[in-house]
Parts: sequence; structure tokens; C-alpha cells
Amino acid sequence: MLQVRLALCSMLALASVCVQAGSLQPVMLSKWGIKLDIPSPLEKHEVPVQGDEVSSEAYVQGRFVYIVKVTNAPQDALVSTEIERVIQSEMKAAANQKPAPKRWEIDLAGEELIKGYTRIIQLDGRTVASAPFLAKAMGGKTAILSLAMTPLDAESSQVLSVGVMGPVDASSDTRKRAEQFALSIKRFPKQPEVAQAPEPVKVPPVIATPPQPALRPAKPVVQAPKPKQPKAIVKVIPPLKKGQIELSGAVMSVDWLAKSLNMSVDSVTLPGTKPVAVSGRTKLVLLDRIPEGIAQGSRITVIGKNDGVGVPIKADYLDVKSAAPKGNS
Repeated sequence: MLQVRLALCSMLALASVCVQAGSLQPVMLSKWGIKLDIPSPLEKHEVPVQGDEVSSEAYVQGRFVYIVKVTNAPQDALVSTEIERVIQSEMKAAANQKPAPKRWEIDLAGEELIKGYTRIIQLDGRTVASAPFLAKAMGGKTAILSLAMTPLDAESSQVLSVGVMGPVDASSDTRKRAEQFALSIKRFPKQPEVAQAPEPVKVPPVIATPPQPALRPAKPVVQAPKPKQPKAIVKVIPPLKKGQIELSGAVMSVDWLAKSLNMSVDSVTLPGTKPVAVSGRTKLVLLDRIPEGIAQGSRITVIGKNDGVGVPIKADYLDVKSAAPKGNS
């Protein structure tokens, strides 16, 4: 399986590749907070969504079709895991085709990793019927698809896919266009949805009633005061902020001098997603103060900045869910 990782210098060279078209035309996706650059002139086409897709657009530029999709990832999976699963599935489906499918990656100086693939596809009858412009631009039902995938943002569980579809005889040009298209991704604050004004409340007319004779006030009934119930103490785990991660697991060892501990992680949660079970992972946790009573075997939950796999986490929040089993210290 071939992977090509483009370093920063390579990306700058790629961004300066002259695509044989006119000037770049910005395309704004205000709902998603995304801006892209596509060579002009171009024709926009709406594409019917399928499966987990929530948005699908296509822009025809000569013999090439630029594609933009937003897809929901499964609630029980990390977005990065879903991207890898889709790419592996596409590579497996095209394993026996010629030319062979290829993977590629763009590492934006450690800030974002964009994964992509290039493979031959066949436009089926349903696709041609719903989007006839695809077969027209490709000159047939066989095409080259070069698609890049990345999380839509740090908080949602959606995938942003951008890519280029081109004729079979333009495989290399299609790949270059797709990489340049992915490099043009810019993010800005999403446009808030405008709430509709509520309908005016109709007030019924007030009907005057004749005065009633004064009534003698009844004697108040004195009831015995109810005993006060003790308030239950509930510890609420704070919601995850953008860029944070929540880890749950068991304490493996405690270093009181270094104010740190090692934990085995069995559950990972990112902002806006449900917990995902993992196995075989450990994490070094750095603390300002180690809570009393914590020891090997204690069940804990840690929240801190998500700096990636293999990097210690500085705990912004630590919750000891249960004490260590008897006999551990």
C-alpha cells in the first residue's frame, strides 16, 4: 500500500502548479464555514445525497468535475477512524484495476492531516441518471476519481470530502488538481441560522364581571413542616471544549515526586461524540496535585488538551471514579 506524504516545501511547490484553466474562483460554503478555490469558468450542479451524506455539490470545469461533500460519521466512531476505514475500503475495491489505486496524504505542518486516494471508478446507471453531466464531462462511464478527506471541524462528527473526477487519460492531472483543491481549504466561523420570528399571541378580550360580596377569610390550616432531605452531592464532569479529549481507564502507577501517573486507557471521547472503547493504550498524565487516596487500580477520568497519540496529557480535570482494589498501593 503506497502512501505519499507531502512536506511543507512540497506543498508550496504544489500550490504554485499552474492548472490549465483561468483564474481561481472562490466557492463559499457558509453553512459549514468552508472556503475553497476552483479554476474558472465553472458550472455548479446539485447532486442528490446518498446514504450518510448531508450535502453534495459538483462544479464542472471543462473535462474535470470538482466535488464537495459533507458526510456524517457513525456516532460510535472517531472521524479519523471513519476516514481511514473508507479509504481502505476504496483501495480494496479497486485493488485489481489498472492503473492500481494509490493513497496520498498532505500534512499541513502538523496542524491537520488530509488523507486521499486515487482510483478508477465506473459510473453506474443510477449515477448517470441523477447526474448526467458527469458522463458528459468524462466522455463515457469510466473515470479517474482523486478524493481527499478530513474532519469538517474539531467539534463535529462529520467528514469533509473534496476531490476531482477526470477522464481516464488524465490521471496525473486529476491527482494534481485534487491535491491543489485540498490545499485551498480555508475555515471561517459558520453562518448562524436565522430563527423565524414567533407568531403574535392573540389576547382574548377582557369581559367585566360584577363585583362579588366580600368573603370571610378561612382559617389557615397549619401543617407540620416536612423534614428536610439531605441534598445529594452529584459530581458533574465538565463538557469538552474544542481541542480537548476525555480519557477513562485505570491507574497503572503513581509518581508522587514528578506529580504524574500512568494509566491504561479503555475509553476515548472527543467533543460532540460518544465514548469509543479502545484497548492496549496507555497515557502519561501530568498533574498540578495528585489527589489523596489515588493508587494503582483506581478508576479515573482525565480531561485535557488533545496533543495526539504518544504525547503526555496535562490534566485540566481529574475525577477518581472508584478507589483502588484492596491490596494495591
